[in-house]
Amino acid sequence: MIRLGLLARGLIVMVTIALLALSSSVTLGHVFAATRPAIAARLIPCNAVAKATDARTTAYSSEATQAEVMAARAQAVAALRCSPLISRALVVLALERLRNGDQQQSHLFLKQAERLSRRDLDAQLLLLEDAVVRRDVTETLAHYDTALRTNIAAAPVLFPTLATAIADPGLQPEILALLRTSPPWSEPFFVAAARQPAALPELPSIFAKLGDAYRPSDLLQRHVMKRLIATDNFGPAGTLLYQITGRTFPASERITSGNFTLSGEWPPFDWELLDGAGLGASLDNANAGLDVFSNGQSGVAAQQILSLPPGTFMIKTDAQATRDPNGYASWHVTCATKDKQTLAILTIPAVGDRVAVSKRFQVPVGCRYQWIRLTFTAGDSEYRQVVVRSVGIEPA
Repeated sequence: MIRLGLLARGLIVMVTIALLALSSSVTLGHVFAATRPAIAARLIPCNAVAKATDARTTAYSSEATQAEVMAARAQAVAALRCSPLISRALVVLALERLRNGDQQQSHLFLKQAERLSRRDLDAQLLLLEDAVVRRDVTETLAHYDTALRTNIAAAPVLFPTLATAIADPGLQPEILALLRTSPPWSEPFFVAAARQPAALPELPSIFAKLGDAYRPSDLLQRHVMKRLIATDNFGPAGTLLYQITGRTFPASERITSGNFTLSGEWPPFDWELLDGAGLGASLDNANAGLDVFSNGQSGVAAQQILSLPPGTFMIKTDAQATRDPNGYASWHVTCATKDKQTLAILTIPAVGDRVAVSKRFQVPVGCRYQWIRLTFTAGDSEYRQVVVRSVGIEPA
């Protein structure tokens, strides 16, 4: 009896050790299946994920020899024998067929892989490419949608091409139809589209065409507005301003809040205050004024975008500047073009008293938009201050 008890305990210990070893190998096999597939395949000879992953590396290699490709194919077939639900193995078979010019069989393998798992990004991208080759826009967009819904990590690869496509009048209607279904990737897509030169100026009209089917967030609208201004797309920026606020651009008063009573939420259509080290500006709405100071720093303190038609105008300002031998603050009106042509410089006299000054200037043809900027030019580190009560531009 004692011997039987010892034997039983010994058998239990052996079985336990064996189970632990098996469990460890299975666990390690799953851990290494994606990261170290060759090791995983040795730990568990029938690890389908490891075999398929290892085969995929070879299949995607442009330097793989024909023999290596065939070995990868054999490994994919072995993976499917271990588990017929491994979509990755079917992608390997599809790539092998594609290398040999059998596009039809490759397509069948990919469709089978998609049926097994819509999350297989390799299958979606290859099916997408296949649809592009066949000029099937509807199917192409369907694969875009599936790939982005199931793998948002694919966005950096897919968004730039889709953003360029949405600017194409021939492709835009179908892309808009997809966006009207409110896919979860819409917002990040438009953020990415704002970085594409072809798509950026089209975004305000695209938002309008989508209507109630898609309402851009405030954060997205500000991002698009910022990008439009930064790239000198002032016309589309004005369109976006109207869509958001109902305000028209150009405004009838030529300068928005020229008496500084309203802060406004959409610079530079409203005043944009550019604070920096040693140079700052703030709107004093209660006392109707623009307060600007400098500790010897030069630069732009405030600015606004304008849209004056060709013709002759008068710029006038009412301001008080700290007494100084030289005038250090001035209004600059320049064309918002690459050459940044200066149209007018109106210096605020640094006499220590409130003064009103004006200057006539001409807006030439071809200068569709202009910047008006309050600029400081300081030669030493002394503190200087300007309080502007008003600035206006009227036809001369």
